[in-house]
Amino acid sequence: MQPLLAATLLALAMPAHATYGEALPELSDYLASCDRAGRAVWRHTLCAPVVIVDPADGGIVTSQPAPGPLPAVRANTAFDWMGTPWVMVLRPLPSDPAERANLLFHESFHVHQRALGFAPNANVAGHLSSWQARASIRLEWAELAQALDSTGQERMQHVRRALGFRARRLQGQPRAAADERALMRHEGLASYTGVALSGDPVRLALQELASGAGRSSLARSFAYASGPAWGLLLDDLRPDWKSALANGDDLPDLVPLSPLVSADAGAEERRIVAEEQAREAEATRRLSAALAQTADDRALRLPLSKMGMDFDPNRVGTAPDQSQLYWKITLRDAWGALIVDGTPLRISADYRVAFVPWPLPADARLTLSKGWRVQDAAGRAALVQEGASP
Repeated sequence: MQPLLAATLLALAMPAHATYGEALPELSDYLASCDRAGRAVWRHTLCAPVVIVDPADGGIVTSQPAPGPLPAVRANTAFDWMGTPWVMVLRPLPSDPAERANLLFHESFHVHQRALGFAPNANVAGHLSSWQARASIRLEWAELAQALDSTGQERMQHVRRALGFRARRLQGQPRAAADERALMRHEGLASYTGVALSGDPVRLALQELASGAGRSSLARSFAYASGPAWGLLLDDLRPDWKSALANGDDLPDLVPLSPLVSADAGAEERRIVAEEQAREAEATRRLSAALAQTADDRALRLPLSKMGMDFDPNRVGTAPDQSQLYWKITLRDAWGALIVDGTPLRISADYRVAFVPWPLPADARLTLSKGWRVQDAAGRAALVQEGASP
């Protein structure tokens, strides 16, 4: 899912402005090529019904008749609609044809990924919150960018150096390697698919690598940059690489070259290290403030049993207890919906309860379902059903 992730179990009424077929010009290239293109890359169709949603007025346009009420999710995503997997994209669609194809084929991969043998995965690569890991992956990306922009022996040397930075980052850290692998086989492959079928793959892959350093969090989003680059290079260096994915490997593990491990990359590494150390100091301050605001004894407690959420993966952090902090999220459950954009919301590691600052700041909005209320007793606030105690 790009770049806003979503999962939901709730449903809304059919939007007032629902039309069928009106947006086919925006989808014509995708609909004409999705079967052929999918079989060229994955030997499997990548066709899927598409709904375009206008977040401003709730209007929708579908590539085939809508099967029923639209689920509550509003994101660029793959989702289940009355038992059928669909692609959802939000207006405005990218005006650039390559970026539009990238978006549609990325989400189409998610529609078909189970059939292709790749289970959906929500792992968090929490180690990428440290300045050491962020610096390492940025150096890896710099080498990948140069590899994509070169050929022959020069390309192979850049690939070997990229492998070296990755090896240095993951040495002696099997959990970190497993988390990166899981996300690469989920979002990394989806991102590769979109870029590979965009019509302008190298340009888009380089854009992803260049924008990666600016992401405030890489724990969920690193694969958007790493997946396309490693996939395109594997297309050159090992054309049969997709058949080897059945072994459960990460994409870099399939490269038929040995890592070139360097102790120091010189001035460039020192510059990146300094930037990431400064970033970590600010992130630590922000995390401490967020944990204080969402502490169990001072925040509003939100029970989770039928959770659905849309969130920005670039605004996610991991607490020491492995709970997740979100600074932009729409959280839904039986009690209603909560929207925050700037305020931290913390979800426990077992996904059974969430906490948000109380009283709610101005950039948070809570809408309660009938029969639910906020009960504030002895300074501890919780959502409860009428007649129940917190």
